[in-house]
Amino acid sequence: MAPLDGLQEDIESNGPPYVQWNIALYDDNYLHVIPESHLRRNNNAERKVERRFGVVPLPGAISVDLKAGDGVVYINAILHSATLNGDNKRRTFHLGYQAFGGRGFTHFFLPATMGIHFVEHLKSWATERCHYFEKLHTKRHNDVAFILRAILEKDKLAFENGLNWIHRSEHARMTTLVVLSKIAYLIRKYKDSEAEDHANDPCIQSVADRFTASELEQLWRRFVVLDSKLQSDNEQYEPLFQSGPMKYFFYEMPVDFGVKNFIASWDE
Repeated sequence: MAPLDGLQEDIESNGPPYVQWNIALYDDNYLHVIPESHLRRNNNAERKVERRFGVVPLPGAISVDLKAGDGVVYINAILHSATLNGDNKRRTFHLGYQAFGGRGFTHFFLPATMGIHFVEHLKSWATERCHYFEKLHTKRHNDVAFILRAILEKDKLAFENGLNWIHRSEHARMTTLVVLSKIAYLIRKYKDSEAEDHANDPCIQSVADRFTASELEQLWRRFVVLDSKLQSDNEQYEPLFQSGPMKYFFYEMPVDFGVKNFIASWDE
């Protein structure tokens, strides 16, 4: 994902491109959230909480009290956890909704669809909707591949047109560009890989298949300048983020580096 400052700028300017659903099948008060934390950096108290050793209480969190059949919808950037609470069973539907044709682009790479392998068990209207969703995801894969191909070939006009398709707003476009850099990294890393890694999913392979290994190496070189501006010389660490120590900034977006600078960097 992009640094948190960029994600929050996109949410504030263009609305959330993705929200999570939690639908309880039993009475459930496991989910805890910190209200409005999706629009700010972690505060000093939160930055002291260490999550690597298991689920821990979050300072200032509130319990979301769901009865069987209730659902809660939330932006996934909000600080949240599922805190153990006694011996009660927990069964939920945990899924997401992403916008198509919205002002911004999803903040992480192309979440998998439910698929269509089961639709013979559904009513006709539900089967039709599942096929429709699958077409939307396929188009998004095609759009991403088109943009990456334009970057590879240094086709400025095609790149700008493609960016307009997936991020229609003029605001926070650098957030989407950073997400595209992460996609380029992942498809280069996992092309033809059989690694049992949660990041190596069919969506990655479906886009990677559009490029040769040599092309992906060349494509990644187009992102090298941007990628360097996302990193510090020193290792960074934030306990409540879903990552260990790394050199990538957790909060800061590149300074004085926009879409036009990215295009210019192709020849550096």
